[in-house]
Parts: sequence; C-alpha cells; structure tokens
Amino acid sequence: MAATAQSVIPPKPKRQTLPIDRVVPNPRNDNIHPQSQIDLLVESIRGFGQPRAILVRQENRMIISGHGVWEAMKQAGESEVDCFVWDVDQRTADAFLLADNRFHELSRIDPERRRELLTQFTELEFASMGFLADDMADLLEAPEPLVIQEMETGPVTDTFWISVRGPLAQQAPALQRIREIMAELPEVEVELGTVTGIM
Repeated sequence: MAATAQSVIPPKPKRQTLPIDRVVPNPRNDNIHPQSQIDLLVESIRGFGQPRAILVRQENRMIISGHGVWEAMKQAGESEVDCFVWDVDQRTADAFLLADNRFHELSRIDPERRRELLTQFTELEFASMGFLADDMADLLEAPEPLVIQEMETGPVTDTFWISVRGPLAQQAPALQRIREIMAELPEVEVELGTVTGIM
C-alpha cells in the first residue's frame, strides 16, 4: 500500500439516525449542487428512500459526504437523516471531503452499458434515477456505426497518425480512451498532445 499523509487510520464511523436540522453542511464544500440536481435527488428519495447514509463529523455534525442528499431530504420534508458519524478532526474531514469529490470526477460512464440498463425501465422511473425525459432519446439511441474514410497519403512507414477533431475540451478524454484501448497492443504508443496552426 502506498504511503499517505494520514499516519493513523481513524476509527470506523458509527451509523445512527439524526434529526435533519442537527446536521449542517460544510460551507467550504467544493462540490456545487444546482437546484436541478436537487430536484432529481428529491425524486430519487421518493422512489428509493435513503439507502445510503451520509457521512458527518461527530463533534459538530458537519457533513463530510452527502451534501446533495441532505439538501434533497430537507426539501422533500424529511425530519430525520441516516448518518455515519465519524470521530475525526476537521482537517481529516475536509481532506476526505476533497478526496470523495475528486474520486467521483475520475470515473467515467460506459454509454453502451448505461443504454442497456436504461432499456429495462419506463419513462415514469427515469427521474428517480436522475434522468430527464428530454434527454432519454439521445441516451437510448444506438450510436452510428464508425465510418472509416480512406485518404491518399505518401509512403507508409511504421508510424501512423489518428486525427481527433472536435471541441478542445473533449479531445483529451477522447485521446485518453484511445490510449486505454491501445493498451492491449504493447507495440502501439499513443502520444497525447495538441497540434496548433493547422487549418
């Protein structure tokens, strides 16, 4: 296991139910929950209840993980919230808050698996899972088959290039996925970079 800045592992959190008004959000939480997301979380709570407890600090009942769920439960009119209560100092709580938010950012969705899962459900169920009806047509539509376009080039050597065109913000994730796929071919190297000045 890699060394971490945390020298002593904190005790395990203890699960308990707290009055929702005794729990407070961390004002420094870097993960923003827009009202549109909270509205969908309210639908989720109405459909599933609260199967996952939020994480709060023991000393001050400040939320470490689960701000969106807590806010949605308040707006849904719930009076109690299931919590894991963790006996840690504020610095450790803030560190885990950052880690939890960051690790969510590092995952990605497999669109084919999502499409396959969504076909099991009806339009009335989509909101409880966080999906807007207006988005479902695109999510359920099968992607167009990949079209390979041949282009005349000069003499072929051992190196080939793949051009990725589109919004710059999406090019890096696209190239990263190509790199992951090409990992199965150890003789192929994927170089990430941007070429500028070419029209």
